[in-house]
Amino acid sequence: MEDLEKNFSKLSCSTVETTISEAPAERGAEARPQHADGGASAEVQVAQPVERIMLLVFCGIPGSGKTTLADRLRQNGWVIISQDTLGSREACIDAAAAALGDKRRVAIDRTNIDEYQRAHWIRLGKQRGLSRQQIAVMLFQAHPDVCCDRVMSRRGHPTLGPNKKSLGIVRKFAQSFQQPREEEGFGKMFVCRDALRQTFPALM
Repeated sequence: MEDLEKNFSKLSCSTVETTISEAPAERGAEARPQHADGGASAEVQVAQPVERIMLLVFCGIPGSGKTTLADRLRQNGWVIISQDTLGSREACIDAAAAALGDKRRVAIDRTNIDEYQRAHWIRLGKQRGLSRQQIAVMLFQAHPDVCCDRVMSRRGHPTLGPNKKSLGIVRKFAQSFQQPREEEGFGKMFVCRDALRQTFPALM
């Protein structure tokens, strides 16, 4: 348990929404170049609009709130790609590729606990023509003990029912968890601590 908590403590983040790449200019800001004599040029440079996030990769252990947030995003027009429903990563990739091809916003509802697993979705986004700023990760923060309690209270879950085997899986995932990093290729990282009440204006 001590090793588990030490590993999970790496998930701390000071902000709910963090831009990983360089922050864009303030929305609506204007820059007016100066001539050599100090006068303002007639040319006005306006900050480019922030690109809309089209692919959101969930990252969290079982019971951390992924499906709860997915239900909220679905109500706001997102296509939810769930491995619990589709059964395999390959099926999820095919479904996500089709939705992105239709210009739909896509959220990947699976654990994606390490860089290798997340790389599949970044690669897919690039193949579908998305920029880095259009690909984001949602990091779910919930203590493993809380996640275990939630798993044990589930009814009718397709993969992890309320039993000791499921508790072992949750703790194994927590021990293996790798926090998302800037170098992976995400343009923005969101941190979810309360999937039921927390709001994310950029996603809704």
